[in-house]
Amino acid sequence: GSGGLGLPSALNPLVGRDEDLAALTAALADTRLLTLTGVGGVGKTRLALQLAVDQLDLWDAVQLVELAPLEPDARVDVEVARRLGVAGHGAALRHLAEYLSDRRVLMVLDNCEHLLAEAARVAETLLRHCPGLTVLATSREPLAVDGEVLWPVQPLSLPPAGSCAPHELTDSSAVALFCQRAKGAQVGFGLTPQNAEDVQKICRRLDGIPLALELAAARLRALPTRQIAERLDDRFALLTAGSRTALPHHQTLRATMDWSYQLLAPGDQAGLRALSVFPTDFDLAAATAVIGLDHAGGTAEDLLFRLVDKSLVQARHHDGEARYRLLETVQAYGAERLVEAGERVAARRRHRAHFCRLAAGWRTSRFVTATWSRRVAADEDNLRAAVANALADGDGDAARQLLSGLWPYWAWTGRPEAVQLLERALALGGNDVLARAEVAMGLGLLLVSWELGPRERAAELIDSAMALAEAADDDGCRSWAHFFRGELASFGGDRAAARSEYLTGLRLIQQPARAAAFHHALGWVALAEHDPAAAKAEFETAIAYGAEGDVHVAHAQAALALVLATAGELGRAAAAAGDAVAAARRFPLPAVLVMALVRAAQTLLICGDDALAGDTLREVFTLLHRLGTRPFRSEALEATAVLAHRIGDERVAIECLAAAAAFRVAPAEAGGLDVLGPELSRLRTAASTTLGAQMIAEITGAATRTPPSQAISATRTWLDALVIEATGRPEPGILPGGEPADRARRPAQASAPPWNVQER
Repeated sequence: GSGGLGLPSALNPLVGRDEDLAALTAALADTRLLTLTGVGGVGKTRLALQLAVDQLDLWDAVQLVELAPLEPDARVDVEVARRLGVAGHGAALRHLAEYLSDRRVLMVLDNCEHLLAEAARVAETLLRHCPGLTVLATSREPLAVDGEVLWPVQPLSLPPAGSCAPHELTDSSAVALFCQRAKGAQVGFGLTPQNAEDVQKICRRLDGIPLALELAAARLRALPTRQIAERLDDRFALLTAGSRTALPHHQTLRATMDWSYQLLAPGDQAGLRALSVFPTDFDLAAATAVIGLDHAGGTAEDLLFRLVDKSLVQARHHDGEARYRLLETVQAYGAERLVEAGERVAARRRHRAHFCRLAAGWRTSRFVTATWSRRVAADEDNLRAAVANALADGDGDAARQLLSGLWPYWAWTGRPEAVQLLERALALGGNDVLARAEVAMGLGLLLVSWELGPRERAAELIDSAMALAEAADDDGCRSWAHFFRGELASFGGDRAAARSEYLTGLRLIQQPARAAAFHHALGWVALAEHDPAAAKAEFETAIAYGAEGDVHVAHAQAALALVLATAGELGRAAAAAGDAVAAARRFPLPAVLVMALVRAAQTLLICGDDALAGDTLREVFTLLHRLGTRPFRSEALEATAVLAHRIGDERVAIECLAAAAAFRVAPAEAGGLDVLGPELSRLRTAASTTLGAQMIAEITGAATRTPPSQAISATRTWLDALVIEATGRPEPGILPGGEPADRARRPAQASAPPWNVQER
């Protein structure tokens, strides 16, 4: 039956729009022109029709006026009059105003984008003369009429990235819609462990756009989910099986994009094509550089405003800055058009040149700050795309300029492919001596710190960087070459050589704030030489010298906490640990937070705060589980062993100790201080009495054979159970940035060990 005068009944329930409907119902009570905007296929019409159906009892009439079938030069007032049965073609608008003057009518003007000026004229005139009229419009851009309220219709909610189990996808409305439509194409379709990962990929890559999801689900008549997911790189050829009764521009994905593109002015078309080179979001400066100066219609800012208005570019605010992005489907369409226009090479070169200029400002500094790292994080995908482009073109200087800005960020976030990229960049020719030196230093450090290459190779690379810095007569680059030589010596246990390199590099530093890294490193050398007083002085100097937000200040605060704790200054130690964690949380660098949390856990164990130490370690292992990062895992396991020993779980304590020993390749950074050494010795003695030599041997053997990822995951599970039992809180609440932990209760013994010898 009919859903109301001129309203078609829906054949499928509306999915994922309950919150939108509630908010739109409230908005409709306060405005007389409400326009739903959004990219093609996002579901504007479907949402408007459901809203109108829900409003039937509130109006004398609810009328749908479909504008999509009309030609661009058609008269909207004539079509509205025809739909309402109002006579008078020549003076349709006057007759409409008379007809609607004393009626309460909700009019749905659907698909206004190709008749914007005409739809705006009719809506404004009727609203001025008909006090009982309210207009609900759908359009890919605003009507721009006084009193208009815009409602941008967002894509459906996506499943979490990386999730692949069915139960992890149930909160996603995109998944719900895909599955609903899939059942129409394949009887009995449902989420299973076998298809969940494919469904997740389909929904995310199609941006949660309902039309695209419906077209993908229709393909299940011929293809399994795996093949659909694999073929989305060619989505416009794949997603063509739309409803025969749908509007022409909704029957295929390409048709809906063609419809939007053809409504753009030529200059805006060129701008959209150029923006498709961005693999992710971008800022105004990047857009300005990539668009170039040869497009019509004003500045890049003007262009972005128009494309945002037309729902082809999405805008958001991040750290007080506007960021823009194209949905993947829009980006793929623009990329096709860019190639067709013969503009791809030039656009990619402008993209690369912009990010080379950006990275040039980061070179020879090693000044890793929270502000800098957030900037790199925001544009990491753009920088990586520019690197790939430079390597593909054989542009060694550009590749090295980009990588010299990227690798310090990667050192803290872990990118396995970074080493290969740095190697490829070094192999290319070019004239930028300092960028080559920077990349050589970065590669050398990553090889040894990530345990991916021999120390001799790392030393050769850093020596070559030193030679390049000497040739360029650049003190800044020389100072960092000495710093990294010191790091290599420190990794190798040669404390005298490390101290000498750090001091030499320190003398070359021209900006005092950058000395924090050297003083922090000298502090660890002092600890290794069993001189905590000298270490304390170096860490305090690093904190005093360092600029706010410098990563080495967070390091020095964390190290100082340990020194203070072992000296018995427990209050100051706990405060320093808290400061370090608070500082680390300001960085988008999870490994920095892991460092601060591990040092905080060690400090808290020395201070006797086992409850907060357990909660802190719980967050450490959550991060380690997600990152798979190598640094600090042995120390985190040793701290967990101490905690397990204190609550009487000797088996778990030995398992953690054995795993820590198995995973330790380089010497512990805190080895000189040996903060938990005495307690670890007592632990081994107690476990020997409790478990016996044979059981300890079995546990150690099993732990040695356990892959690091499994050990990290199992320890995390044990800590989860421990903390939840002790506090009743399912989420970590630790130190600055989290809820205060319950210090009044000691952790109870968890019922299950991390891993079980008998099960192996």
